[in-house]
Amino acid sequence: MALGTRLGALAGALAVGLLVGRRAGGRAAVAVALAWVAATLLKAAFARPRLSAAALGAAPREVTGSFAYPSSHAALAFALAASLSLSRPRAAPWALGLALVVALARMVAGVHTPLDLVGGAALGAAAARLVAVADDAIAAPARRSPR
Repeated sequence: MALGTRLGALAGALAVGLLVGRRAGGRAAVAVALAWVAATLLKAAFARPRLSAAALGAAPREVTGSFAYPSSHAALAFALAASLSLSRPRAAPWALGLALVVALARMVAGVHTPLDLVGGAALGAAAARLVAVADDAIAAPARRSPR
C-alpha cells in the first residue's frame, strides 16, 4: 500500500507534467517527495499509534505497523492537488476534491482519525507552496538577467 501510494503520486506528477507542462510536473514531483519525507519524519517524531478499528467505528481493511500521524496518503494527495492548483487555479476544485476523497477513504478504511488527515493535508499543501516559492525565487534572477 505504501509503495503504491508513492508510485501513484509520482504518476500523478508525471500526468501534471504531460498535461500542464514540465515545470508544473517537476514542481509536483518535488512537492510529493518533500511531503513524503516530511510525513515519514513526523510519524517517527510523534510515534502516535493508530487507533483500533473499534475505536474508529470501522472495520480494518489492512494491517499496518506504521504510525498514524500525519497521514502519508493525505500528505501526498494534497501535495499533488495543491501543486496542480497553483499551476492551474481553475483545476483547484477538482484536484482538491479528489485529494479529499483520498484522505477520507483512509478514515473509512479504519486506519486514520480526522486529525491524522488534517495534519497530512496541511503538510502536503505546505510542501507544494514551499516548492512553488522556492522555484520562483530560483527562477527570478534568471528572468531578470540581461541577455
